[in-house]
Amino acid sequence: MSMRSFFWFLILPVSLHSAGYAARPLTPPPGVSCEAPLLGQGLWKLIRDGLPAIYAADGEVYTMATATRAQMGRLLIWKFTEELGEFYTTPVIEEMADVREVLLAIESHHGFEPIILEAIRTVLPVPGIERPVRSLDLIGALKTFNLHPSHDHLAALQVLVNGLEKQFHLDPARVEAARLRKLSAKGGFTKGYVLKVPL
Repeated sequence: MSMRSFFWFLILPVSLHSAGYAARPLTPPPGVSCEAPLLGQGLWKLIRDGLPAIYAADGEVYTMATATRAQMGRLLIWKFTEELGEFYTTPVIEEMADVREVLLAIESHHGFEPIILEAIRTVLPVPGIERPVRSLDLIGALKTFNLHPSHDHLAALQVLVNGLEKQFHLDPARVEAARLRKLSAKGGFTKGYVLKVPL
């Protein structure tokens, strides 16, 4: 994680808190003293499902835990802010693909129906070139969804991400192709694997 994207990872959750989003501490995994995604001796970050096997094959030493379903909702919100920060730092197709994957994981975690989300999105105006997506728009939508998870609120967040794609002239088909490549190579964000990254 670059210093600029790490800055976004810090600032966006703080902005959410100032906007009324109160992040609840995670229940520490057994034997782990860290009580939140960003506290204590390191950063606990949600990682893709296939990464533990890749790390093991490479002989890397790491500390990992598996989040509970209750923890996953909060971890996915944090992961979205992390990936969004990466995108704002480097607004390219590969970074947007990660943002899309987290949105799909949030959709799956809450059991939302894609057909209902699509129906809602079709009647919402898509921001973009004429009306750029502001970071405050995303913060507000994320705060609203976190407090009241629903098809309507997730669709509104998805529409803002659609607007970001348009604003930065990214081809949705190429973003989806990149997302699928990453999914095939490293998996998605469904198993709740969290990795401790020393600061």
